[in-house]
Amino acid sequence: MWIENGLINKLLAIRVVERNGNDVVFTKAFSLFMIGCINRQVQLKTISECRNAMRKYDSALRNLSDDEVRAVMVLLGFYIEHMDKPVPGAR
Repeated sequence: MWIENGLINKLLAIRVVERNGNDVVFTKAFSLFMIGCINRQVQLKTISECRNAMRKYDSALRNLSDDEVRAVMVLLGFYIEHMDKPVPGAR
C-alpha cells in the first residue's frame, strides 16, 4: 500500500494511478504508454526527457517537480517489474 501524499493525490487527479482496494496502481493506459516509450527507445535518461514523455500522455504531468518525476519513474519501474506476468501456455 502506498502512503498517501501530494504526489499520489496529483497522480489520482490526472488519472495516472487508480485505487484498487487498499492499493494504488498505475492505470493500464499510462503503464502501456510508458512501456511503449521504452520499447520505442524514447530517450528517458534525464528528468527533462522523462517529463517530456509523460507530458505527451497528459499535459498536466508537465507541472510535476523534478523529485516527483523521478519518483514516478522509480515507482513505475518497480510496478512494471512486479506486475502480474502471463504464464506461458496458460489458458
